[in-house]
Amino acid sequence: MEKSSSTFDAVEMSAEDPLFILYTSGSTGKPKGVLHTTGGYLVYASTTHKHIFDYKPGEIYWCTADVGWITGHTYSIYGPLCNGATIVMFEGRPHYPDTSRFWQIVDKHNVNIFYTAPTAIRTLMRIGDEPVKKCSRKSLRLLGTVGEPINPEAWHWYHDVVGEGLCPIVDTWWQTETGYYFSGDGAKRDKDGDYWISGRLDDVINVSGHRIGTAEVESALDANEDVAEAAVVGFPHPIKGQGIYAYVTLKSGHEPSEALKTQLRSWVSQKIGPIAKPDVIQWTRDLPKTRSGKIM
Repeated sequence: MEKSSSTFDAVEMSAEDPLFILYTSGSTGKPKGVLHTTGGYLVYASTTHKHIFDYKPGEIYWCTADVGWITGHTYSIYGPLCNGATIVMFEGRPHYPDTSRFWQIVDKHNVNIFYTAPTAIRTLMRIGDEPVKKCSRKSLRLLGTVGEPINPEAWHWYHDVVGEGLCPIVDTWWQTETGYYFSGDGAKRDKDGDYWISGRLDDVINVSGHRIGTAEVESALDANEDVAEAAVVGFPHPIKGQGIYAYVTLKSGHEPSEALKTQLRSWVSQKIGPIAKPDVIQWTRDLPKTRSGKIM
């Protein structure tokens, strides 16, 4: 570094010159290489970083995403650097070597804007409030989520515990192939005019002729006070065509039991309806995830 020049002359590029090729995560099929060009991508990345996160000069910005993911590319590197932002770079797990790891970094570096995935939020929520509360988060001004729909319980924990009810949450939506393909995601608009992204339209189980979104069942399970996170899939059923199979991870301190399975089935029935009640619930200590943090 001592021998390096303190200045660098930027090379002028055409707007349509290739910038990078990034592969999709393959969550709906074979990964596809997507080419992004220089002009359009950089304008998009810098503009959305500035306005979506309300970035102000001098603030400390931290996106926890792996740089191999489109969010890491765009909001850990290109967008923030185009805007001259001071960024935190992190490599590792959110709860290693200490369950307060994220919050220690926020405290140490006075992070103002914190951007992470709902899966990480649910993982940390499962551990409890104490690892968060023993670190100062007074520097935080804005929180963000990305990567998948965030369930209401995780949103409230993020807002009330991490942000102490003081920080707005920006729930964002991006794709590696944004601008290239029909996304295949569903959403609903509530009475306040807000849009709720409900998940992929092809993640649907046909139970006795009723089309049930897996994300809806997962969100209902996640809303139970005993549940840390859940994944739902369909399986062949001799009578209903497809049944609902739920993999459930419990919060720390909660023990699996047949009585709890019965309670969770009843819980989902109350939240959605009897047709959405899981046929099978399997306890799991953890759920497999892609490198970008999505449940596989």
